[in-house]
Amino acid sequence: MDYITKPFHPAEVIARVKLHLSLSATTQSLQAEIERHKQTVNKLEKANHALYRLANLDGLTQVANRYCFDESLTEEWFRLAREQKPIGIVLCDVDHFKVYNDHYGHQAGDECLRQIARAIFQSARRPADLVARYGGEEFVVLLPATGQEGVEHVAFTICNTIRNLQIPHAKSDSDSWVTISVGGCSLVPDVSMPPNTLVELADRALYQAKHQGRNQFVLAPALSEDTHLENDSSLQILGNTQSQPTQG
Repeated sequence: MDYITKPFHPAEVIARVKLHLSLSATTQSLQAEIERHKQTVNKLEKANHALYRLANLDGLTQVANRYCFDESLTEEWFRLAREQKPIGIVLCDVDHFKVYNDHYGHQAGDECLRQIARAIFQSARRPADLVARYGGEEFVVLLPATGQEGVEHVAFTICNTIRNLQIPHAKSDSDSWVTISVGGCSLVPDVSMPPNTLVELADRALYQAKHQGRNQFVLAPALSEDTHLENDSSLQILGNTQSQPTQG
């Protein structure tokens, strides 16, 4: 608070008034500058968010893209290797999607993929789980700290959720609705193995599911010294995806 004691002189009053007017103008200028900075920061945050989405999300389905999955897999692989905890993966492929596209058209195909992506996303409920579009009609779910039983549970949940969408597929040899084939795998990571080992095992299981007639889930065996990526004989076929696994 500023004040003038009596007796006061006009020159002093004028000087004080000018000073306060100047301070007021400076304050207003600073406030305007602060507001401009806030707007700039807000624009930068929006731009960064947009860049993040472009870099990490699939444009069609709005789940994570392949780049985001690869980065997350590498990070989780080495983290869980240090902690000696399992990491799980579920690899999904839409059955007979090419003929679906040919029969119903590409717009219907795009909408089908969007519905499937949402169904998979809703089936992987934990914050640490990552759902990504792996490529084309393939989707992948990364399940940190998840053993084989957990992988099996998520896989069957996904399969049944997608079938319950009841998306018609008149040209499918597997069912009257859109279905998926699924390969799953869980192992405790080892830093001596590349992170892609997990994907390769799940892909082998997925191939087996498709080879056995599609619309089913195959679980890869626990990795051991006797397990080789080129040997499919130990894959566990868990059958048609309409059946539920026994929870124990």
